[in-house]
Amino acid sequence: MRRIFLLSLLFGLGACEADRISDGSAVTIPPAISNSAVAGIPATQMVSVFIHFDDEPPAVFRRSLETAGGTQVRRAMGPQKMIMGQFPAGAMEALRRIPWATEVNGYPNTLRPATETTSWGFNYVRAGSAHSLGYTGETGGVRGPVAILDNGVYEDHYELDANINECWDYVGGNSSSNCYPGSHGTPVAGVLAAEMNGAGIRGIAYTVGFDAIRVCDSLCSWTDLHDGLSRVSAYTNYYDVVNLSLGDCGGEDLPPSEIEYQLQDLWENDNVTIVAAGGNGDYSSTGCDANDPVSSLAASPYTIAVSALDTTHTYASGYQYGSEIDLSAPHDVPSTNASGSISYHYRGTSYATPHVSAAPSLPI
Repeated sequence: MRRIFLLSLLFGLGACEADRISDGSAVTIPPAISNSAVAGIPATQMVSVFIHFDDEPPAVFRRSLETAGGTQVRRAMGPQKMIMGQFPAGAMEALRRIPWATEVNGYPNTLRPATETTSWGFNYVRAGSAHSLGYTGETGGVRGPVAILDNGVYEDHYELDANINECWDYVGGNSSSNCYPGSHGTPVAGVLAAEMNGAGIRGIAYTVGFDAIRVCDSLCSWTDLHDGLSRVSAYTNYYDVVNLSLGDCGGEDLPPSEIEYQLQDLWENDNVTIVAAGGNGDYSSTGCDANDPVSSLAASPYTIAVSALDTTHTYASGYQYGSEIDLSAPHDVPSTNASGSISYHYRGTSYATPHVSAAPSLPI
């Protein structure tokens, strides 16, 4: 029943035209910082910085940014060539002098904005319509119905603290109830379950309970993923949905048989809906390109495979596609970050995936 609702809901929403989207309001991005003195921002206060370029910079540049005071520095997963990270506001002038940068913008990190907005993705899938009918996401009792298998979630974020139930860490053979502020898992969780609290953003299923199951560090391993899925298998009376915003280059790198068996058992015997990212192709951090097959987890017959949809309501170019793709969902959205605030322009199939994972939790 959940899967029937999921497909009917999202296929129906995917067919919406722009003039029918009326739920919520557009996200208002704060003005960019012109220099370290604008708006009285202290030079030591951290801000979100986006460095655009035409020609790919040397790989060592990211490390030099980190030694210069930057944190969470990473290559953006999306159609724009961009490096993003957190930097002291006082560094803006120096960052704008980078010779190969075509544009450098900084945005203040408001730990708790005075207003709450909804993303274009929220509006596109008409989440507000579901909310108006009373479908806001199941809390899940002792544990949440959604298991987010990723690199961790910041448990004390004001947008997530009421909905996160438990954290588990399985990286490197661990099995501990530790929370880890993952730079990838935290925004994935925000798209899915950011609370309706009058500040920041609102998630697709803003009251849904979830568990953060850490199976990745800077990279993911099949062994750690197997251990994380084993936890889901042991508590199928609690979990209804698994979000896998994880990807690879597909092809011969298929899931080991034991992973495929876990997915099959959860899907067929335990009625757990598993949603997997299709893969970021040209924008992948693991050297994939758009000609590669869909990510191996998305290629499994026991997952719902998700690709990215642009703000123009068309397939995002440069990503991995194939006959295995079941749905496309929005990306390029704001979400929660591991610093406890909101960041903008989260791009890639990783952030399209939780739009879909949220759907089956709404009617439960």
